[in-house]
Amino acid sequence: MNIFERLLGANWKTTLSMWGATLMGALTFIASLSYDQGPLSMVFSPEYKPIITKVAGIAAIILFFYNGVQQKSKNVTGGNVQQTEDGSLAKPGTQTLVDLTRQSPPK
Repeated sequence: MNIFERLLGANWKTTLSMWGATLMGALTFIASLSYDQGPLSMVFSPEYKPIITKVAGIAAIILFFYNGVQQKSKNVTGGNVQQTEDGSLAKPGTQTLVDLTRQSPPK
């Protein structure tokens, strides 16, 4: 178990990638505002706005894609890593119904 699993639960990859994508999306939005939109549009100087818009936009797309890939990972969606309802790792033997389901033969 690594430090991210201890802090964020078994699905830490989806948590971190979603936080990052949300932050990059917000940066893209703020940097793309025109200066007549109020004080929020003046957070970044005119020379950096195009660069921030492009870099943050590309990073947001990459992180959203990575998040989607990780959501389909069998480690996150009930494969070999069992989770409790709050997202933390389940201790072996505490999820008896899941253990029985994994041991039962397919139809």
